[in-house]
Amino acid sequence: MGSRLALLLSTALVVVPGSTTGSITAQQNPRPAADIELPPISWACPMNGVVMPDGTRHTDVFETEKGNCPVCKMALVAVRLDSIWTCPVHPVIAEKQRGKCPIDHRDLVQVTVGLSWTCGGHPEIDQLSPGTCPDGSAMAVKYTQRPHGNHNPQHGGLFFMAPDNWHHLEGTFPQARVVRIYLYDDYTKPLPRDQMKSVQGRIITRSSLGGVPREVSFPLAQSRNGQYLEAKVDSRALPASIVAKIKMKADAPEYHFDFLFTEFSKAPPDVAATGVVRKAPAPTPPPSAAGPAVAPAQSAVCAFALRQPTGNQ
Repeated sequence: MGSRLALLLSTALVVVPGSTTGSITAQQNPRPAADIELPPISWACPMNGVVMPDGTRHTDVFETEKGNCPVCKMALVAVRLDSIWTCPVHPVIAEKQRGKCPIDHRDLVQVTVGLSWTCGGHPEIDQLSPGTCPDGSAMAVKYTQRPHGNHNPQHGGLFFMAPDNWHHLEGTFPQARVVRIYLYDDYTKPLPRDQMKSVQGRIITRSSLGGVPREVSFPLAQSRNGQYLEAKVDSRALPASIVAKIKMKADAPEYHFDFLFTEFSKAPPDVAATGVVRKAPAPTPPPSAAGPAVAPAQSAVCAFALRQPTGNQ
């Protein structure tokens, strides 16, 4: 696996003007296409994650062969899925191995992306195999964010996907008696404030009084800045076992999430968005055959432990 695009990402990265949101390209030293081991082609439904007429969201469908979606019958489209390491809040950086973000020095996180090739002067070019640009130069690698491609906690908490296969949720226990719930879309982007207003929830703590188990419910309220839901609870000591009961909107089912905090959640330091794209470190020599193996591509389907909706408790 040493040749599998390992050299393509130890390079400077730039946002291509006119490219789609969530896409980056890697400047690279030209390499023969035959020397690059490509991830296999998968076939995805173009309706993945889209709200259907009945109000539900289209299930994510990925197949190994060309065909039609078993849900909506639309023709599947070809994609290459790959795994890269990027900065938690600066997705313009892409590396093939774990390390530190060159912008804010936080640990890189692993995400699943779509892999294709493009040309800097022709962003409309987007193909699944390397080739040559109209000016004769080698095409550049392009990485595109994928739904459910990033399952990394953003605030040092515990991360889940909701049973609706679209929302994502992160629970944190930043200090004694405080629980915070962050909500995201299928790209792990924070829910807009107007959508956060529709979310209802409560936290249930479990303890023992005089040897008798007991459960206490605490309502979740939206924070003043609209970025999370918070509950003041009775849990003081670690480990803390709590349950979050969340309804994404008034007429939605109530979802059940179990959290076990063995330590207080430590959010990474805030980094102000400057809008400036900075270069990654200078290219390093290619790893030898005995060097670190490239991390295998992750599945694009969420695989977090969760429980189905339950009735009121």
